[in-house]
Amino acid sequence: MKRFYKYSISFISIAIVWMGYNVFKSEIIELKEQYLIKHNYFRNEEVFKRTIDDFKNYQNISIDFGEGGYMNASTSGFRYLKNDSINFRELYEHGEIGQLSLTDSTELLDYQNNEQQIVSFRINKSKIEIKLESNTVLNIDSYWVIDYKGNSKSDLFPELMNSLGLSDFKIEEIKKQLRQRNCFGFTNSSSKLILHFRSQQKTNPFVSSYSYCLFKDKELVDDFFDEIYYFGQLDDNSYWFFNDAIPIIDLLPGGYKNRDI
Repeated sequence: MKRFYKYSISFISIAIVWMGYNVFKSEIIELKEQYLIKHNYFRNEEVFKRTIDDFKNYQNISIDFGEGGYMNASTSGFRYLKNDSINFRELYEHGEIGQLSLTDSTELLDYQNNEQQIVSFRINKSKIEIKLESNTVLNIDSYWVIDYKGNSKSDLFPELMNSLGLSDFKIEEIKKQLRQRNCFGFTNSSSKLILHFRSQQKTNPFVSSYSYCLFKDKELVDDFFDEIYYFGQLDDNSYWFFNDAIPIIDLLPGGYKNRDI
């Protein structure tokens, strides 16, 4: 009888622990992720302190790396504009921005509220020349955005590299810099540099995206974090934050099993 009570108490204790874990699962995982992103920073603090300087040649572009040469990349002709008063949303709503959506198998241009198939495109600084299936050639100066999802085997990949101002050598240099920080991608703008540290795991839907943000202009800190729920300061201009703005990239071809690319 005593053995029966002993086993019963053990079973009930295990059940309570299991139920408690499932009830607070998301909170436990969030605490773990926040510990990891802070621990990674302070373990590699000297490397992180060089980050803005290390990435100074990769301005106004965004790249996330996956397995097998897969990448998400974006750039824009807006980086050549000097006028800070341009209303991006208004231009977008009126279809005045040429949006190129490129993958391994699909090349589409959404412009003036029409989607058309792209045959090829060329970029010379701010100007982009796009040849369509209809043999139409469009020239768009500055008001264009490129979003690429695919690998280096795509026919349009060389011109994408040209639009990003990159070469195979520079891509390898970027990967090296990211590996040193245990990150898989970055977004670099004039005011801040964001490094993507963790992405959503297929086996664990509670873990989403955690990133570092290194500010070049500290006056923008409050504005940036105004709508972000989870964030914390690491150093004078360095922060970690829960970045739910990153797409659910694990659902895309290639995935991100290994965050240290």
